[in-house]
Amino acid sequence: MADIYDMLEQIKINHEREKHIERKDKYQEDLSCLKYYGMKKKYEQEWFKIFWKIFQKAISEAESYNRNTVIKLMEYITLTRKEGEEKYPSNKRKSEGLLDTTIVSIRYRNKPDYMKIGIKSIIKVICEHYMFDEEDNLLIDNKVEENLLGNGELITYNYIIEDDELDIRFLRFEEWLEESELTTIKDKKYNIMRYFKEILHLEENIIKDENRDKVRKFQKNINYQWNDDLTDRIIGKLIETKGFVKEYDNIEELVSSNEEDDVSENLSEEDENFEMIMRNYWLENGYEIDIEKIRRIINFRVEYEIIKTKEFMSFYKTIEELDDKGIEEELRIWHYMYTIECPICNKIILKKEAIEAVEYNKEFIERICKSCHEKKLENLEDENELNDEMEIEKRLEWLKNLIKVLEIEVSDGELLKLISHMGRSLESNFFTQK
Repeated sequence: MADIYDMLEQIKINHEREKHIERKDKYQEDLSCLKYYGMKKKYEQEWFKIFWKIFQKAISEAESYNRNTVIKLMEYITLTRKEGEEKYPSNKRKSEGLLDTTIVSIRYRNKPDYMKIGIKSIIKVICEHYMFDEEDNLLIDNKVEENLLGNGELITYNYIIEDDELDIRFLRFEEWLEESELTTIKDKKYNIMRYFKEILHLEENIIKDENRDKVRKFQKNINYQWNDDLTDRIIGKLIETKGFVKEYDNIEELVSSNEEDDVSENLSEEDENFEMIMRNYWLENGYEIDIEKIRRIINFRVEYEIIKTKEFMSFYKTIEELDDKGIEEELRIWHYMYTIECPICNKIILKKEAIEAVEYNKEFIERICKSCHEKKLENLEDENELNDEMEIEKRLEWLKNLIKVLEIEVSDGELLKLISHMGRSLESNFFTQK
């Protein structure tokens, strides 16, 4: 995370200015935005509360999260832990993409000590302890903190090379030896993978003279003829390939933007997983569509939440054969007839899902989105609770003065019970009886 922290901070600044202050049509996307992707704490599930508590113990700089964090993390856990799924999914790009989105959706108060790869390792270790019960509830065992905070590899190197990743990288190493016609591995000793992991963790330091013996020790555990020239070739290849790592993601593409590129287009270029999710929504609703058509819709700047609605799906299927200009015109008309912009959060929603809210503007009735309506109800409840507390304090003080005059000894607890039983009519009842 330390490797991308400064870039994410600049993106946060650009997004706030372009989206929320200047209100540009084309703006810098920020997956960590709390205004656009905010989430009410009362809707948080227990499994995520546990995750966040443990995550903050490992990454104390983690400050906030939003619905992107929760949704992508759940998708990752489902992909890797749900019964019937592969523990280590064959679609490595998809799982890594989910982790990338999870990481950049979190805001950090300061630059973490861990690099992005280290934070990925922490999330993976935590997620390995999740499991689904028979009713699809997500549970976590009680050894997660011990296994995370006491992980020797994580403490020593600030990241972990998982077993499946180690196997894949060793396979690439073998393929390179054969393709380069340097040698062929005939046999491997039992501890060869331990030595291989050790030299991978050396990273750029592998070139130092004191580390050559570690490479030789690794070579001695492989049954083939070797020499110093091959040692140099191995060291050079490890540096060139960054330890035979295949890059599955590009954080800069995930969060980069410029004035000429549409935000949705930028996201589609890097997030193949998002396109698959959108396509799955359509398939689940009985609409056959391929990835290319999903990309076409995204490039028309249709909001993601609208793309997922049955109303949009059924309409788009009637116009999908038109050329781009024709579709743009039809979409413009459809948006005018069936969607509105929430005046509070600026989110585009279906008109039929909008909620009339007179309290938002006393002069005329406004229609706002459900989430903003619920937020206003929460604020109203908070105000009522505050008013009730003030009223109780006022009545308590009134009773204390009365008791003082009558020279009666009554505890505060008994007074509160009296207030609770008699309610707001307490003072009027007293004077009526008197």
